[in-house]
Amino acid sequence: MEFKAEHISKTYDSHRILTDVSFTVGPGECLAVTGASGIGKTTLLRILLGLEQPDTGRILIDGKPAGRMKAGAVFQENRLVETVDAVENVRMATRGISRDKAVQELKMLLPEDALAIPAVKLSGGMQRRVAVVRAVLSDARILIMDEPLSGLDDGTKTIVTDYIRSRQQDRPWILTVHEFRDLPFAKEYRLV
Repeated sequence: MEFKAEHISKTYDSHRILTDVSFTVGPGECLAVTGASGIGKTTLLRILLGLEQPDTGRILIDGKPAGRMKAGAVFQENRLVETVDAVENVRMATRGISRDKAVQELKMLLPEDALAIPAVKLSGGMQRRVAVVRAVLSDARILIMDEPLSGLDDGTKTIVTDYIRSRQQDRPWILTVHEFRDLPFAKEYRLV
C-alpha cells in the first residue's frame, strides 16, 4: 500500500499549525516526522488518522482518497484499560488474537511477571510497550504512532524498534520522534 499526504495545511484560531505538508510512504517504508515541540506533529497524525480534517490537502491510499482507514495507532497517551492486564489489553484491541499469542508477543518486550499486572500498576515505559504490541498486532493496513519510543532507555528503544520492524510487513509506518538518530532505516520529514 502506498500512503500519500498532499498539501496538508491546518490552522487553529488564526494560528497556522501545518503548512503544505506533502510526503509519500511506500509499502514497508518508515517515515519519521520530526520537529520542535508544539510544531504540529500530533495534529498531523490526527489528520492522517481521520480524527481531524485539514483545512486544505488530502490523504491518498494507492492513489484514491483515504476516507476512514484502519490504522494500528499509538497515541501520546497509552489508552490502556487500567483495570485489566497487558494480555487482555492486547486481546481487546486485536480481534481473534489468542491469549497464548498475546503472551508470546508481549514477552518479547516485557518481563513475564509484568503480563498479569493491571495496566495501571505498570510503569509508563511498560504501558508504552503494551500499546505498541496492541497496534502492531492489529490487522490495520498502516501503522501510525505518536512518540512510540518516548520514555524508553536506548536499549529498550532498539528492542521496541526491532520488534515493530519485524512485524511491520509491507505496511507503511509513520511515527513522530524527537531524536531521528534512533531510526537509521527511516526517511525523515521535518516540520518547521
